[in-house]
Amino acid sequence: DEGVPYRSLLLRDCALASTLVAIIVGVTLILSVALQATVLADEMRAYAREAAPHIAAYVEEVRSELSDPPPPTSAEDVERLLQPPTLGDLGRSLANLVLRALLLGGAGAVVGLIRGRAKLSGDGEGDAR
Repeated sequence: DEGVPYRSLLLRDCALASTLVAIIVGVTLILSVALQATVLADEMRAYAREAAPHIAAYVEEVRSELSDPPPPTSAEDVERLLQPPTLGDLGRSLANLVLRALLLGGAGAVVGLIRGRAKLSGDGEGDAR
């Protein structure tokens, strides 16, 4: 990359690195949601049925000790919250992956610009590496 300013290289590298991190995190999230929505769904539902009454009892016990208690909860509410994700959540995860990659890529580009300016003003040279 002869003749390319340091600032441009840094901008490209920061944007690529942050986009790569966003994609890796997004793919991990998608795989996790897919496993929970398909393979692990039955076990999660069974756990929700068994654990909900115990969790609700504990929440009510703690709630009674607070000076400004939150609204009461029931075992049905807790069981509903413990349910596994649906396949519709998988689409939401995919959309979040795209947004995360765009935002982190933009943030990486801004960091590259800032660091490139700092390097240029600190060196006195325009193409130092």
